[in-house]
Amino acid sequence: MTGVDVIDYWLELAHDELGLTNLKQSKESVYRYAHFLETFSINDTGIFAYIISPDMKGGHALVEMLFYIRKEFRGSIKLVKSYIHEAERIAKEKNCNSIKIGSNIGHRDLTFIKLLDRWGYKPDTMSKGI
Repeated sequence: MTGVDVIDYWLELAHDELGLTNLKQSKESVYRYAHFLETFSINDTGIFAYIISPDMKGGHALVEMLFYIRKEFRGSIKLVKSYIHEAERIAKEKNCNSIKIGSNIGHRDLTFIKLLDRWGYKPDTMSKGI
């Protein structure tokens, strides 16, 4: 499978289960970034898709574009921490200054936000639906 095929698969799975996004719009977004997008999965339990981007502070950030864990593997803080740890390892390897996580953060509850806060992550953007 190509990188785009991998993302298509996971976007459809996330959309079908959670109805989080406009699927067509999400896919168009992925296609715009496909040549920059990288992904990893831990034992096919989910996906973490990201790009490396300038952070406007003179460095680079690993920016999460999609983080999804299959329904049957949810509830394990250890698994979530494994994904975050791997993202941090990659960020260090690629000389990034920060990691930005937030594609669907807090969609249903604040548990994920609380975990990230406990692991040292802090809010750094504001958004408003328009």
